[in-house]
Amino acid sequence: MRRPARAGIINLMWIDTHCHLDAAEFGADDLVERERARALGVGLCVYPAVERANFAAVRELAHRTGDAYALGIQALRPAAARAVALAPADQPAAGWCPSSAASNTEAS
Repeated sequence: MRRPARAGIINLMWIDTHCHLDAAEFGADDLVERERARALGVGLCVYPAVERANFAAVRELAHRTGDAYALGIQALRPAAARAVALAPADQPAAGWCPSSAASNTEAS
């Protein structure tokens, strides 16, 4: 995923720590936008969920792209936080899905 190092150049990888590619504004272009970011040197994105209703979508996106995700409630949506519990005990609150792994790896 990293660009090849050139002589005398330090090879850096950018990390987007708050990327909402699951938002409706991206629609079917989420993977196109992720590849565009990767081409510009963004080696890892963290996809935060904004409400429980999109936990599965965020997790799936991270698995497809080999990125990380975090499940929670958006601070700007307190009504959603009162309406539902954050996550069931058997669902990890965050995870990392390396694209090179033969199987999915998650951290809870």
